[in-house]
Amino acid sequence: MPIVSEKPLIEILSPEEQHDRFDINYYLPDFIHAERYIENCDIELTTLGDVMTDDASYGVLPPSSSYLEEGGISLVRSSNVSNSGIDYERAVRVPSEWIKSERARIKSNDVIISIKGARAFFDMCVASDNPPDAIVNGSVFRFQCKKIFNPRFVVFWLLSKHIQSLVFRERANLGISYISRDSLNAIPVPKIGIERQNSILATIKDSERVLVPFDQRITDTESQIASYKKQISDVFKNEFSLPSIIEPIEDKVFLLQTSRQVDRLDVRGNQKTYFTLLSALGEKKSFMVFENVARDISNGLPARNYCDNDAENARRYLLVADIKNGKIVDNSPSYIDNTDEKIKLTEKTLLFTRKGTVGEVAVPSNNEVEYVPCYELICIDLCELDDSQIDLIKYFYLSDYGRLLVYFSCSGGQMPSISQERFKQLKVPVIPADKCNRINRTLSEIGAEISDREVLIDLLKKFRNSLFSDFLSKIFDKEPKQAIKDLEDSVLEALQ
Repeated sequence: MPIVSEKPLIEILSPEEQHDRFDINYYLPDFIHAERYIENCDIELTTLGDVMTDDASYGVLPPSSSYLEEGGISLVRSSNVSNSGIDYERAVRVPSEWIKSERARIKSNDVIISIKGARAFFDMCVASDNPPDAIVNGSVFRFQCKKIFNPRFVVFWLLSKHIQSLVFRERANLGISYISRDSLNAIPVPKIGIERQNSILATIKDSERVLVPFDQRITDTESQIASYKKQISDVFKNEFSLPSIIEPIEDKVFLLQTSRQVDRLDVRGNQKTYFTLLSALGEKKSFMVFENVARDISNGLPARNYCDNDAENARRYLLVADIKNGKIVDNSPSYIDNTDEKIKLTEKTLLFTRKGTVGEVAVPSNNEVEYVPCYELICIDLCELDDSQIDLIKYFYLSDYGRLLVYFSCSGGQMPSISQERFKQLKVPVIPADKCNRINRTLSEIGAEISDREVLIDLLKKFRNSLFSDFLSKIFDKEPKQAIKDLEDSVLEALQ
């Protein structure tokens, strides 16, 4: 019986397109399209296994007890690999004798691929001509290309939409968090001459010049947003007579008077900037702590049963990434099967991200109160405050003053977080409704300008990505000059 995908609906597949898999997600449209693109490709194909030389290998796993504070050589892990290159500065250090492991040593023009974790096969790059002494660990795969392949062309191909879909299809649906050697070996790669490879790479580089107008518009709009955000901070500075913002310094140690020390030993919690701001807020009766203005402060719910949006008990599940710039965004909504009324949002609930991107805030609208907040969100019940006072608190935490308070209250590490106890002591402005309304009118006007420009940036980025994807999809079928000319025409039309 032919396999039919129900969500989203796709055509009935022929027996030839059905594999030894019965999970419906294996046959989603993107995966089928990628498979057909490869099968119908007019270019001769080989496999990645034939592109690699014999020393291709995963890295090694030095014990953590051997890690060094300084000296030694870099141990490059998947978190140190990105499309921009290898971050040797943030790599851990291990004894120099590990360089003897030839299979793990990074060599000139190696292709480096992250093969384990959430970004497996997304993060990859080509090592420099003269890399420092370094090795890769077991979450990274490295290989040299045979002389007839340009490693940068190989990485370009592996990052293409179709190949990413094919690999993600296997990675996502086999329930594994790594890319196996067999999967890597089987990836199709164009078998074209080195001159053609170099020509394609040159054309791609030339496309960056063509896309400069898009990038400049995005940069200019981002600068305008930054200027408007500064205006929000200026409103609080002027209305509440707050001290000027001083950027924090993380790489210095401060000797403090005993009377000024807090129960923090980290540099972040012992800075003059922090104490100056705390002192200014402490002197003002117009500022209180969250603990004294909220009826209830609680974390959201941990996820249990993710589901599709049309399931019987499906409810929108709010993640940290869904709270941005004072709003709930709908970029990639998630849903869970949930009838639990333990946490009920209202239009007087302030949502606060407490882990990862800490300090983003939003107040749900009437259409959003049925959403379920995740455990990494703090839900603050401000039902005893006027709407204008709640809006003022939201704007305060969109200002540099609020963000600095959050920054200084976070615990350190690669994944910043703030405990509920520290959160409860964060300051908020609480002033009469008439003054709130006057200040909020100004803040709302500024917020509207920011929102308009955020929408513009989203549109510009979508247009840019769409044009560039279309350009890349046709790069094998067109002469370089014609491909660039068509892209130039598309850019001019899109920016008019």
